[in-house]
Amino acid sequence: MCIIFRVDASTKIGSGHLSRCLALADVLIKAGKKVRFVTKNHPGNVALNLIRQGVEVTFLSVRQPKLLKQCKVQHANWLGGTQQDDAIQTINAISDLFVECLIVDHYAIDSDWHKALRPFCKRLMVIDDLGDRDFDCDLLLDQNLGSTAKKYKDLAPKSCQLLLGPFYALLRDEFSTVRAKSLARRDAFKSFENILISMGGSDPDNYTKLILNELEKAKCLVNSKFNIILGPQYKYFSDLKNHSKLSNLRLRLFHNVSNIAEFMQIADLAIGASGSTSWERCCLGLPSIQFIVADNQVCIAKALEKKGAIKICSDLSELIPSVANAKLSLKRMSFIARDICDGLGATRVANTLLETT
Repeated sequence: MCIIFRVDASTKIGSGHLSRCLALADVLIKAGKKVRFVTKNHPGNVALNLIRQGVEVTFLSVRQPKLLKQCKVQHANWLGGTQQDDAIQTINAISDLFVECLIVDHYAIDSDWHKALRPFCKRLMVIDDLGDRDFDCDLLLDQNLGSTAKKYKDLAPKSCQLLLGPFYALLRDEFSTVRAKSLARRDAFKSFENILISMGGSDPDNYTKLILNELEKAKCLVNSKFNIILGPQYKYFSDLKNHSKLSNLRLRLFHNVSNIAEFMQIADLAIGASGSTSWERCCLGLPSIQFIVADNQVCIAKALEKKGAIKICSDLSELIPSVANAKLSLKRMSFIARDICDGLGATRVANTLLETT
């Protein structure tokens, strides 16, 4: 008996989907469940990290179909093959197992794939953000702020159990562990010293360097300390390392860290990409200035800005004024952010799965 995760990571997709699935998997493993990940062998896939952590991983082959332009799924080119071929490969990977639950986190997979896999699992769960395609599942998780049942009314079966909002955000337990310490530090905030920059797992357009180029124009930041977190798929590390040696800012570079919560806990402000990392920042009450670097981040960022938890920076020229204004509202942003997510969502989702499988 086991629980299967079908999820991909790559330079194009990023590592956020894999990270949140791993957060849920960790809770399930601690509850005594056997877990296996099934993933495509895309360029930039960081699933090898799972093997190093002792998690079973099955790699599927990437194919290049000819007719993806006609596909009804918006993110079809993320899959590295047709849904039919992907379903066949997945069936071959799991058909000899008794699968209690098959968990799918992939924008390029819809109800056609779900129906093909139904006979090979007891229950099927989908993790989604977009609400842009049909689903055939027993449970559906959308951890985004403002997600409602109406969003999935005509997309999921009526019998489907919906888990909606940041109450169910899938974070690793390192965030809930340091949450109290992080919030206490912000409540006692007196000076503005540490700024965290993190643009995601791959940052293919090298926003990190563009941000540094802009911040170096501000004389008021020369005494601030900058911790720059670079993801496992970041390919400009050597160039940025050389840049940092000549910068007028106090920079420290960290590549592929496993303790991001500790860096967030000591930061006064974060500058980063919108997306699933938003819930990590909220959990630790970390005010942030965010750049939207992918279409699927728009709703997340706008909902958080409307609440007052973040500031969206739509252009690099707005960055320095945004940092200056953030200094005046750090505590207010922190209080709003911490109420959005408490870091216990993975446990709640795991408990729901364990009750229903």
